[in-house]
Amino acid sequence: MERARYEVERMQRQYNRVEPENRLGARELETQWNTALHMLHALEQEYAREQARALAPLSAADRTLIEQVVTDLPRVWHATKTTPADRKRMLRCLIRGVSLDSFSVQGTPGCISAGRPAV
Repeated sequence: MERARYEVERMQRQYNRVEPENRLGARELETQWNTALHMLHALEQEYAREQARALAPLSAADRTLIEQVVTDLPRVWHATKTTPADRKRMLRCLIRGVSLDSFSVQGTPGCISAGRPAV
Protein backbone atom coordinates (compact mmCIF):
# COMPACT_ATOMS: atom_id res chain seq x y z
CA MET A 1 0.00 0.00 0.00
CA GLU A 2 2.92 2.30 0.71
CA ARG A 3 4.19 1.85 -2.82
CA ALA A 4 0.71 2.43 -4.25
CA ARG A 5 0.35 5.64 -2.21
CA TYR A 6 3.72 6.79 -3.50
CA GLU A 7 2.63 6.10 -7.09
CA VAL A 8 -0.59 8.10 -6.58
CA GLU A 9 1.39 11.05 -5.20
CA ARG A 10 3.92 10.81 -8.03
CA MET A 11 1.17 10.74 -10.66
CA GLN A 12 -0.49 13.74 -9.00
CA ARG A 13 2.77 15.70 -9.05
CA GLN A 14 3.29 14.88 -12.73
CA TYR A 15 -0.27 15.91 -13.56
CA ASN A 16 0.12 19.19 -11.67
CA ARG A 17 3.35 20.02 -13.55
CA VAL A 18 1.95 19.59 -17.08
CA GLU A 19 1.28 22.75 -19.04
CA PRO A 20 -2.46 23.40 -19.59
CA GLU A 21 -1.82 23.85 -23.31
CA ASN A 22 -0.58 20.25 -23.53
CA ARG A 23 -4.05 18.68 -23.36
CA LEU A 24 -3.00 15.32 -24.75
CA GLY A 25 -0.23 14.95 -22.19
CA ALA A 26 -2.53 16.13 -19.38
CA ARG A 27 -5.21 13.64 -20.43
CA GLU A 28 -2.70 10.75 -20.39
CA LEU A 29 -1.30 11.79 -17.00
CA GLU A 30 -4.81 12.10 -15.60
CA THR A 31 -5.61 8.58 -16.85
CA GLN A 32 -2.47 7.22 -15.20
CA TRP A 33 -3.30 9.08 -11.98
CA ASN A 34 -6.84 7.66 -11.94
CA THR A 35 -5.50 4.15 -12.57
CA ALA A 36 -3.10 4.52 -9.63
CA LEU A 37 -5.97 5.79 -7.44
CA HIS A 38 -8.13 2.78 -8.36
CA MET A 39 -5.27 0.39 -7.61
CA LEU A 40 -4.70 2.04 -4.21
CA HIS A 41 -8.40 1.84 -3.41
CA ALA A 42 -8.50 -1.86 -4.36
CA LEU A 43 -5.44 -2.56 -2.18
CA GLU A 44 -6.99 -0.74 0.78
CA GLN A 45 -10.20 -2.74 0.42
CA GLU A 46 -8.28 -6.03 0.19
CA TYR A 47 -6.23 -5.07 3.25
CA ALA A 48 -9.38 -4.25 5.21
CA ARG A 49 -10.92 -7.64 4.25
CA GLU A 50 -7.77 -9.50 5.32
CA GLN A 51 -7.66 -7.61 8.62
CA ALA A 52 -11.29 -8.46 9.32
CA ARG A 53 -10.72 -12.11 8.43
CA ALA A 54 -7.59 -12.34 10.59
CA LEU A 55 -9.48 -10.99 13.58
CA ALA A 56 -12.38 -13.40 13.18
CA PRO A 57 -12.85 -15.84 16.07
CA LEU A 58 -11.67 -19.41 15.64
CA SER A 59 -14.16 -21.98 14.52
CA ALA A 60 -14.82 -25.03 16.70
CA ALA A 61 -12.88 -27.23 14.25
CA ASP A 62 -9.86 -24.89 14.31
CA ARG A 63 -9.94 -24.73 18.10
CA THR A 64 -10.05 -28.55 18.34
CA LEU A 65 -7.14 -28.88 15.91
CA ILE A 66 -5.03 -26.41 17.89
CA GLU A 67 -5.81 -28.22 21.15
CA GLN A 68 -4.73 -31.54 19.60
CA VAL A 69 -1.44 -30.08 18.40
CA VAL A 70 -0.73 -28.49 21.78
CA THR A 71 -1.40 -31.71 23.69
CA ASP A 72 0.76 -33.71 21.28
CA LEU A 73 3.61 -31.20 20.84
CA PRO A 74 6.47 -33.73 21.28
CA ARG A 75 5.13 -35.85 18.41
CA VAL A 76 4.81 -32.80 16.17
CA TRP A 77 8.31 -31.60 17.16
CA HIS A 78 9.96 -34.95 16.34
CA ALA A 79 7.92 -35.68 13.19
CA THR A 80 10.03 -36.23 10.09
CA LYS A 81 7.96 -33.68 8.15
CA THR A 82 8.63 -30.93 10.71
CA THR A 83 11.31 -28.66 9.26
CA PRO A 84 13.78 -26.57 11.28
CA ALA A 85 11.84 -23.49 10.17
CA ASP A 86 8.65 -25.03 11.61
CA ARG A 87 10.45 -25.70 14.89
CA LYS A 88 11.64 -22.08 15.02
CA ARG A 89 8.07 -20.87 14.52
CA MET A 90 6.84 -23.16 17.30
CA LEU A 91 9.51 -21.85 19.64
CA ARG A 92 8.58 -18.26 18.84
CA CYS A 93 5.00 -19.07 19.83
CA LEU A 94 6.09 -20.72 23.08
CA ILE A 95 8.76 -18.29 24.30
CA ARG A 96 7.46 -14.93 25.40
CA GLY A 97 10.84 -13.27 25.96
CA VAL A 98 14.53 -13.75 26.62
CA SER A 99 16.72 -11.42 28.59
CA LEU A 100 20.47 -11.57 29.05
CA ASP A 101 22.25 -9.95 31.97
CA SER A 102 25.89 -8.93 31.84
CA PHE A 103 26.63 -9.88 35.45
CA SER A 104 27.99 -13.26 36.49
CA VAL A 105 25.69 -15.93 37.88
CA GLN A 106 26.83 -17.98 40.89
CA GLY A 107 30.34 -16.59 40.56
CA THR A 108 30.81 -17.96 37.03
CA PRO A 109 31.69 -15.12 34.64
CA GLY A 110 29.92 -15.30 31.30
CA CYS A 111 27.27 -17.74 32.52
CA ILE A 112 23.78 -17.12 31.21
CA SER A 113 20.65 -18.15 33.01
CA ALA A 114 17.15 -18.34 31.61
CA GLY A 115 14.53 -16.67 33.73
CA ARG A 116 10.80 -16.94 33.66
CA PRO A 117 9.03 -14.77 31.10
CA ALA A 118 7.31 -11.65 32.35
CA VAL A 119 3.57 -12.20 32.62
